[in-house]
Amino acid sequence: MLYAQLLRLFNKDTAYRILKAHIRLVGHLPLTRAVIRFNRRKNRVKLPRDVFNIHFDNPVGLGPGMDRNGQLYNTLSDYGFSFVEVGPVGRENVKEVITHLQSDPATPKIALMIDRDHLATFSLAYDFVDFFVLEIPDDQIQDVLDSVLDTRLSYEDYKPVLIRLMHDFPDGELAEVLSYCQLNGVDGAVVAKAANVAKVCALTRGRFPVIGYDGVRSAEKARELLDVGASLVEVTTGLVLDGPGIADSILNNLK
Repeated sequence: MLYAQLLRLFNKDTAYRILKAHIRLVGHLPLTRAVIRFNRRKNRVKLPRDVFNIHFDNPVGLGPGMDRNGQLYNTLSDYGFSFVEVGPVGRENVKEVITHLQSDPATPKIALMIDRDHLATFSLAYDFVDFFVLEIPDDQIQDVLDSVLDTRLSYEDYKPVLIRLMHDFPDGELAEVLSYCQLNGVDGAVVAKAANVAKVCALTRGRFPVIGYDGVRSAEKARELLDVGASLVEVTTGLVLDGPGIADSILNNLK
């Protein structure tokens, strides 16, 4: 692949900047976007899933980091991602995300990943995204979730709230966190590594939906996560390492 050959000329940070600039440029070229959309739809692999009471066109989404301020989500959906996790955000930059979402309504499902100022950011963004992913320091999980879940009760529309579990928890601590989540209305988790996805699904008997990520760059890795219980998977660094065609490649081979 030409993209992979070009990547060898640059380090990862430079490749990230080049790819982001490319996607932003494509977003400003309506004809190019139309061609990309046409080609994708013509060869579309349909693997729909309903998770968190949300319909997803396929199980492959994009994790946080590429679209930090909500500028690229629609162009990214042209490449096949069924959801885009915007962020990470806090109170200081969530207003920019909201401005973009108001001016350019989203095609994919939008998750907002919040890693600071959780309650204020959640409240500001509630009406503008499809679901939330909260990354919370271990010693603040219950306090933050209590405040966010209590605030959600004041809204008419129900928006799913997920917790991001980024590292290996001791079994007892993980069971405690998951028990709290299930008892208090957390809708699911974003979980790193296939072994941890399997552990979460086993502890919750498959009743707690999981988005798995584990360096997903191929259908084989995506299938591994799905086979151990993940409902959806998300690509993270794979987009930078393999280019914009990664979602279509995974979906074509998953089929």
